Amino acid sequence: MGSNRTQELVCFEESDIDFDCDALTYNNNSHWNQKTLRRGSCSRVRRVYWRMCNIIVAYKEVVLSREDDFTNVMESSRVIRHIQAKRHEDSEDACPHLLRYYALRVIDTHHYQWLMEWVDYTLLDLIKSELFKTEAVCVGVARQLVGALHFLHIEMGLVHGDVSLANILVLFKPGLMTKEGKEGEGEGSVSLITRLGDLEGCFLVGVLPRCFHGTYLFAAPEVLAHREEAANPGVDVWSLGIVVCMLLSGGKHPFLTHGDPNFWDILGSLERAKLLNLQEHLKALLPHVNDEGVEFLCGCLSWEPAQRLSTPHLLRLPWIS
Repeated sequence: MGSNRTQELVCFEESDIDFDCDALTYNNNSHWNQKTLRRGSCSRVRRVYWRMCNIIVAYKEVVLSREDDFTNVMESSRVIRHIQAKRHEDSEDACPHLLRYYALRVIDTHHYQWLMEWVDYTLLDLIKSELFKTEAVCVGVARQLVGALHFLHIEMGLVHGDVSLANILVLFKPGLMTKEGKEGEGEGSVSLITRLGDLEGCFLVGVLPRCFHGTYLFAAPEVLAHREEAANPGVDVWSLGIVVCMLLSGGKHPFLTHGDPNFWDILGSLERAKLLNLQEHLKALLPHVNDEGVEFLCGCLSWEPAQRLSTPHLLRLPWIS
């Protein structure tokens, strides 16, 4: 790691956080074994036991290529601290649909580790399940996600930039989990709770990010074609519309006709889709969704960024209000 080794510890919820964690294995539980490790191109996430708080958390280790000159972990740290401070300022329960971050340890500029809330599933894991056969469940998810984006856009002045199925995590009821894998007591009973994750990549409205960090499948057309338009909350609203449409359709993208598309396939499909009557297209794709649901999706998926509905407007629509 050389001379730039810093071992900086940034704490978000405690004044003196102990980073001591134990890796977990569940030899007798295949479900937990499958969920112990998630891998990305430059990161891995493990379920670990956090000694200080006696709970299970996510331990995310990021090791970047030495050629990566774009990622700024300390800027990510400032963004997360800003979000956490605002949540505590408003109330302990302010915006419950954002993932909670606990601590960051920076080993050097290309190697760092996060401690954050562990959530078992993502919407990507569940997209084809029977769970979303009921429109009311999709409405509940949409309402929670609009609330999370409203907090980022309006309260924080931030753009998420990568709202996608893989970055929306799902709990089936509240409560923390102990080392034994048992859930702690939560208040009330909620069938499905979402957390919007990957908050490290958020950036200020109007400030162009240093590089594209989104997911092509969910990226707004102007982001794919003209990167300079990426610093607008409307890009998150477009991504939200794609996510909700895929929940309602059992995983079908509203504008793509074949699986595993590359960048140019997606860009071309979006250009051709501009010729469609959006309302009629969505009604044909989602015949079981009522007119209020189609109105919500049209408000998200306008081709003109300035015509997409803001989160305050979306929250007033009948479908989710």
